Amino acid sequence: MGKVAAIKLVNFYIVIFSLLIAGTTIVGVLSPFFDPRDYSIIPFIGLILPVILILNVLNCLYLLITKRFIIASIIAITFCIGFLGAGYKLPNSSPKVDLEGKNIRVMTFNISENKAKNDSYGNLHQIVEFVKTENVDIFCIQEYPNNKEIGDSLRKCLSFLPYYTFSENGSDYLKVAIFSRYPIQNIKPILFNNSNNSAIATDLLVEDKTIRLISAHLQTTNFNQKRIGSIWNTPNSLHKTISKMNVNQRIRASQANLIREEICSSTMPIIFCGDMNDTPTSYAYKTIKKDLQDGFKECGNGIGHTYKGLLNMLRIDYILYSKEITGIKYDSPKKAYSDHNPVIMDLVLNY
Repeated sequence: MGKVAAIKLVNFYIVIFSLLIAGTTIVGVLSPFFDPRDYSIIPFIGLILPVILILNVLNCLYLLITKRFIIASIIAITFCIGFLGAGYKLPNSSPKVDLEGKNIRVMTFNISENKAKNDSYGNLHQIVEFVKTENVDIFCIQEYPNNKEIGDSLRKCLSFLPYYTFSENGSDYLKVAIFSRYPIQNIKPILFNNSNNSAIATDLLVEDKTIRLISAHLQTTNFNQKRIGSIWNTPNSLHKTISKMNVNQRIRASQANLIREEICSSTMPIIFCGDMNDTPTSYAYKTIKKDLQDGFKECGNGIGHTYKGLLNMLRIDYILYSKEITGIKYDSPKKAYSDHNPVIMDLVLNY
């Protein structure tokens, strides 16, 4: 093969690779529109979109330097602008302050079953002190301790939030709980079939206003740092892992539809708090969010990850709220208490 022919062949493969990466990036951005129950591969592409986007950017830089075929990469990166806004936010230069209405501080936190099991009291007491320091009004917990002794101890320590309720269908540290300064009424479990995860909806009487609060913990991804290291152990380990993830994506899709039904049935403004176990490029997120505001998008800043594993790339814990509510501050501080970061928001009920 001559030199000219070899160069043409290399250029051909570069173009094919560029088109493949660009096309995969665009599919990942569009993945929230595909129900995992009907499409098994596309939602998985959405989950790994951060990695695909990095490959696309590196490929684009290479093409720019070598002055080769670049338009496909640029188009794909342009498609990702919305995704980038869901994961990274520049500081708000004009924060929302002095709004009329009732101010409340909300925290959602997956306190981690493993932490609760391995350090049953010390770790939970640190969490309580943190909640006190943050002066939280409403505290939504995922993976509330199923052990009665530990759960009772935590409940007593949170007595400064005198109103509380728990999901009834959680199992093995997968309960959700709500603690509040404000009275709780009309408690409604949201039952997830064939799952140890759970959700609960309730009305909160915040002085002269009523809000519908939903706290949820959707089906696990079955994918973590430990599993990453084991997927190459046997020839079919990767296939089993992806298959299990697809099953759990389908379960989350059904759970998200149930939560969306609850949101649509409410005549009151909504606050959703929870661990979706899914990123903003997912069907579950798109289904639950729809017309709600995303706290991070509205008033977050920096990188929006809430899960500490997988290179700190995943935002899977959320506070969403109706347009009648205004977010004025968002924070997700890094704490050693859990493999998740808490999400804390100051909200104004201006209706």
